Amino acid sequence: NVRLFGPLAPLVFVEDAGLALTVVDDDAVTIGVRGGPGFRQAYFDGGRFIRESEPGRLLLQRLDDNTAFGGVGTATAEVRLFGTVSVSSRFDAFVPAKQLSETVVPAFRWDNTAAVRLGRYASVAYQVSVRRDDVALPELQTLQGLQLRVSYGIF
Repeated sequence: NVRLFGPLAPLVFVEDAGLALTVVDDDAVTIGVRGGPGFRQAYFDGGRFIRESEPGRLLLQRLDDNTAFGGVGTATAEVRLFGTVSVSSRFDAFVPAKQLSETVVPAFRWDNTAAVRLGRYASVAYQVSVRRDDVALPELQTLQGLQLRVSYGIF
């Protein structure tokens, strides 16, 4: 058995502040941007990432705790069609201040969701996320999933 992380690890904090501007906001389309300063902390508690795996052999990379201050930018867009279909996208970028005197390679997260409403209380959503989080790993990471969402409002 290999234990990659301890309890409550990794623990990542993201703090952002700034000014937001809604460019378009109507029944069918919403578009907005935001920018300002940000702070990132990642605590891995001596955790490790599987760099390579072969039968009977693992190559592990230790992840060091990290803190960074820098600039953030966010862009969001959502399109709603006929009250049953919605497509949304959110792009967040963070540039640590230490990169301003070097080659700028921002950490980013780009989340995209397409949802179809099945009825009054249920919908199906397909999500795709692409990220490059240099606080932990410099490689490009992708995640996708299909969800059945059920919601009910009390008030």
